[in-house]
Amino acid sequence: MVAGMAYGASVSLPVKIVMARASAAVGTATNSGESGFLQKERDIAELYVVQYNRAGWGNSPEELQQADMVEIKIGQGASAGDGFTIGNKLIGDELRKHLKLHEGQDAIMPTRFPDINNRDDLKRKVDELREITGGVPIAVKIAAGNIEQDLDTVLYSGADAVVIDGAQGETAGSPEITINNFGIPTLYALVRAVEHLEKNNCRDKISLIMTGGFRDSGDMLKAMALGADAFYIGYPVAIAAVYTQLNRLPAGASPADLYLYEGKHTELLDIDEAASCAGNFLKALQEEIDIAVRCLGKTSVHQLNKDDLVALTREMAEITGVRLGYNIHSV
Repeated sequence: MVAGMAYGASVSLPVKIVMARASAAVGTATNSGESGFLQKERDIAELYVVQYNRAGWGNSPEELQQADMVEIKIGQGASAGDGFTIGNKLIGDELRKHLKLHEGQDAIMPTRFPDINNRDDLKRKVDELREITGGVPIAVKIAAGNIEQDLDTVLYSGADAVVIDGAQGETAGSPEITINNFGIPTLYALVRAVEHLEKNNCRDKISLIMTGGFRDSGDMLKAMALGADAFYIGYPVAIAAVYTQLNRLPAGASPADLYLYEGKHTELLDIDEAASCAGNFLKALQEEIDIAVRCLGKTSVHQLNKDDLVALTREMAEITGVRLGYNIHSV
């Protein structure tokens, strides 16, 4: 699925349209990100995940009812526990209207939900959202930290899915201290999550969605073999979208100048070309996964497991529980 990249807090409106079109091209979902429901995105996307966020942006009952899944955003990999502010001078008229802000008002994302203080509050919120939406899946997104304790809380809430964002999770605006020093790497988090769910006979009670650092089909295949049910990718899709247009940028400019909301050259982006390229990237991932599954002599990604993997180092074998790819000879 295409990860949550928020309009305004992260990417531009044209890029949200690009991601919706690209995801629809392969029949997968795209995520609204923290700025919540966006009608232009909903009109295009085949499957649409709306983040229930701490600021309440794009989270009215009427908006949530148009979602195919609602994701309660507790935390993310590179932004584990902090909020953010978008200064009013950086907010254009269209974004201000979307966020329902007054002229001169800053956009503030609080650090926490005021009405979620414990596991019972979270359970009530899951039940409330399920009732509002008529029973669409409800997910809870967390940063990879206290994996086992947090999983127990999410399981108690009755959520249909947990989204675990590893330390490699990208962000457009978090401070360097959390980007570089907070969170557990995605691989470690995945292995710990699967082990905990299996140990407590809960593996079939919740879907495990991983995100943070996935780059290509090989990463995704390995994650599925280790137990992930699904995954989000964001940065690679954004780069795929703009790659053929980088020559339009002046010398010294960053690729991000084409797709971030605060990018200096967003007006240069060709939406049709970007949507085609991003869609082709997703199609290529799909085709590569098909090839890999056939090469393994299997008929479905659901048949992947640890036996399809080998570890190239003792450390990786210890971390993942995967057998070593070489024999250890005693001296």
